[in-house]
Amino acid sequence: MQRKFIVGNWKMNGALTANEALLKEVANGVAQMSGVDCAVCVPFPYLAQTQLLLRETQ
Repeated sequence: MQRKFIVGNWKMNGALTANEALLKEVANGVAQMSGVDCAVCVPFPYLAQTQLLLRETQ
């Protein structure tokens, strides 16, 4: 069976504190799934924050 691939497209709205909470919830949800690959398409202004918060989830 093929692995499922889930991609979330993130629009420009956001703030650093709200982003952190969102990314932590996404990481927790992904950690509970098996057989699924996930990606988050992040707006440029939040790339550095996302990289820091999700670097251990690969």
